[in-house]
Amino acid sequence: MSVPVVYSPRYQRSGLVHFERFEWLHRQALAEGLVQVNEPQPLDLEDLRGFHADDYLDAMRTGARPLAQSSYLPWSEGLLDTCLAMLGGQLHAADLALGNGMAFNLACGFHHAFPERGGGFCVFNGLALVAAKRPELQVTVLDCDEHGGDGTEAFCARLDNLSAISIFGTRFGIRGGINSLAFNVPNEEGEARDPGFLDSLDQALDLILQQKPDLVLYQASADSHIEDPRATLKLSTATLRLRDQRVLSALRWARIPVLVTLAGGYQQPERTGALYLQTLRVANEVLSCRIPRVNPIHSGRRRQQTETD
Repeated sequence: MSVPVVYSPRYQRSGLVHFERFEWLHRQALAEGLVQVNEPQPLDLEDLRGFHADDYLDAMRTGARPLAQSSYLPWSEGLLDTCLAMLGGQLHAADLALGNGMAFNLACGFHHAFPERGGGFCVFNGLALVAAKRPELQVTVLDCDEHGGDGTEAFCARLDNLSAISIFGTRFGIRGGINSLAFNVPNEEGEARDPGFLDSLDQALDLILQQKPDLVLYQASADSHIEDPRATLKLSTATLRLRDQRVLSALRWARIPVLVTLAGGYQQPERTGALYLQTLRVANEVLSCRIPRVNPIHSGRRRQQTETD
């Protein structure tokens, strides 16, 4: 059984290098037989009325500055097409996750997009959109990007069915607030941040398992990697793999559906894509195993304790 994945050639309509990593990942995942690919229908800009501000949507339709470039991406009709396709993919992948327990959208979650503008290479907030379009669901975002999800935090204050937990190295404006928790992993000079990150991750997973949301949106970023030029967390490849194992195993054990998005990554497309591919491989490994009887987070802690005693 391979994990359901959503992807469309429309994801590359912008022509921007920024999105090439997803096309590379799509090709490699198909070549390795890792995925079942589902092509979504793009949203229409009018589908976002009442979610994003009208003046922002109008600017994105026409390219009017400064709002149309508030994401810091150069506006074009191709960019608009790309983002609307990715949002359609997000809603389709959410439905697949609810039906199958796990699904991927090979796209950004766009967690820096605010209700009234874009930000940080994010045009429309695809994470908050799932909660807005599925008001009957309690949706929790687990955001493991290098940069805190400030746009999602703003939406948490507006949507009663949306909560978010961000674990980050670069604050990027996030503070924690209504339905939003912020874990800023401390930067001790000369010390690896991997243990602190994993400790924060375990705390976040404990909270999610207590809350039992209807759907988790997991931002499995690559920009916290040690070789990424924007990273301050500087996590090893092995730590990113362990991150994915803990998250996906714990949610499967708890029978909480999870939609995975791939967030940031600023190395060469093939290098960032290789880290994303690792996440897909872990997902298939988790799906191929029986659901564990014991919470994998707690059993993992016991193993670590035994190894250090």
